[in-house]
Amino acid sequence: MPFMVTTPIESFWDRSKPILFAGEWCKLFARKAQWTTLDHSDVPHLWDDPQKKVDAIEYSEQVRQTALAGLTDFLNRHHGLNETTRFYHIVLGNWLDHYVQVMYDRFLTLEKAFELHADLETWVLDPKQHYIPTDTMDWVSLISLGDRYNLQVFSRMLHGMGYAFPTRELEDPLPQKARFSTPNWRPGERVAYGVTQWLSKLFRRRRITVVNPYFKYGVWRRMVQLMLMSRLQITFNTFLYPVSVELPIDRALRAQSLDLGRSRFEKALGKIIIGDMPALFLEGFASFREQVLALRFPKSDAYFTANAMHFNPVFKLFAAMQQGRSKFLLMQHGSGEGFDYHNQIEFYERSVADRFYTYGWRDGDHTEPLSFAHPGEHRPGGPDGLMIFTISEYFRYVYRLHFHPTAGEYLTLCMQEIDDFMAQFKQDRTLMVRCWQPVDMKWDTVGRLRETHGDGFQVDDQSKNLIERLSNCRIHVSHHIGTAFIEALAMNVPTVAFINPRIYHFREPAIPIMQALAACGLLHYSVVGAIAHLKAVHQDPQVWWSGEDVQAARRQFLHHYGRTSKNWLKEWQLAFQRAIDEPS
Repeated sequence: MPFMVTTPIESFWDRSKPILFAGEWCKLFARKAQWTTLDHSDVPHLWDDPQKKVDAIEYSEQVRQTALAGLTDFLNRHHGLNETTRFYHIVLGNWLDHYVQVMYDRFLTLEKAFELHADLETWVLDPKQHYIPTDTMDWVSLISLGDRYNLQVFSRMLHGMGYAFPTRELEDPLPQKARFSTPNWRPGERVAYGVTQWLSKLFRRRRITVVNPYFKYGVWRRMVQLMLMSRLQITFNTFLYPVSVELPIDRALRAQSLDLGRSRFEKALGKIIIGDMPALFLEGFASFREQVLALRFPKSDAYFTANAMHFNPVFKLFAAMQQGRSKFLLMQHGSGEGFDYHNQIEFYERSVADRFYTYGWRDGDHTEPLSFAHPGEHRPGGPDGLMIFTISEYFRYVYRLHFHPTAGEYLTLCMQEIDDFMAQFKQDRTLMVRCWQPVDMKWDTVGRLRETHGDGFQVDDQSKNLIERLSNCRIHVSHHIGTAFIEALAMNVPTVAFINPRIYHFREPAIPIMQALAACGLLHYSVVGAIAHLKAVHQDPQVWWSGEDVQAARRQFLHHYGRTSKNWLKEWQLAFQRAIDEPS
């Protein structure tokens, strides 16, 4: 009978039996010499068709709504409160959104494994070593990359599904954190923000506080410009107020269940959801709420943020308590929002915002386009200019269901296309591979490329940021539609992208815009087409790039999904003024 392996932690592998790997994340490239010698097979990838993701997302949303209602009742009883579902959606909703989708992915993976082998065996993590995340950020960090935590997640889901397998212990388990503390202010930061708030209050009646605006470059310069342009009507604050909460984990409390429905998944999730909640929402919430209530926050008519509503728990609780008293203005802060068929980050942001600013698209009165700062101009490189090939690695584990490469898709679909591209252009001395890797995903993309293609190609040493790299390259190539793609088009850099139609799925208004990009050779749905086009244009891409059809398609895309302006400061000021002048 086969033995199921759910993570790369080899102390939980029984090598005496045929191995069934739960996914590509189990097979680290650095350990290739070890696992390739085993008698092994893989659970087929779940998300090989965008429609499967659509169906799973829609079902997960139904379960999420039921779970939110159940958690609202449970948490109100436990904490002695009478808060609404919207209150808890603001406070913990982005954790719950992701959690339900993640657990559905793990459930389906296990279902598929048992469908293949009803007599499957495995080892699960001893419950004594189960780790409770502190907050949403802690959970996201662990679920996307953490092998030890994902071992626990698979173990928990197996328990929820009613299986009882032998337990084992880790030699180095995750140490349970006993306290949650907010990050410290940087030197002088709190004083500077306090002074600007005081001046704003002194000279103006109506104010907007900006929190985490997601300025990627020239952060301080842009903050000062915006404050001066608005004559201190707009001020800044990080909401990094000092909060320190003890987290005494109550295992008995966490053993309780919720009734989430009749399906096998809903029953399994109901058994484990309370036990999986970040401790700040459960054991630490009373103290956390009390400390936040005691803080003195800047009084403003509106609060604007691009990403504080995701991972700043103090700001989130403040927003939940401040409902109806001030307006909360949110802005998208990445690619995919507006054109992905579904985007979970966008869904949460829009559901908690009084107004949602976009990079150009509209979807009802609730949304409003707002330009971001122009990233800079492109100075075309000559024949010796670099051909920059941007590769974006993705997290090894599914951490939400979205229409970008998900976990093993990076290897099974993207990596093959990347290899095909490299096979054609690795001898080009101007080629530079730039691998976006904010943390070590353990895919080792560059190592895989060197194993297959040698080490003759250049690898970006990251000594320059992306804007600097793109500013004078000859041409930019991308295997995905992400931030690099949007910034390159905004800079008017000749760009060719190839994407896999088994991964990407666009909402209806975006389809003709993407078709226009494809018609002029900017976007390709196969690497073969992209290679043929690149061979025709890459020596002197400006001839192709300056064509009216290309420029018209570029401008149309940016108008909806990447709008920039050199006069963005005034646009922001006027937009904020409209928001606070209009009745709620």
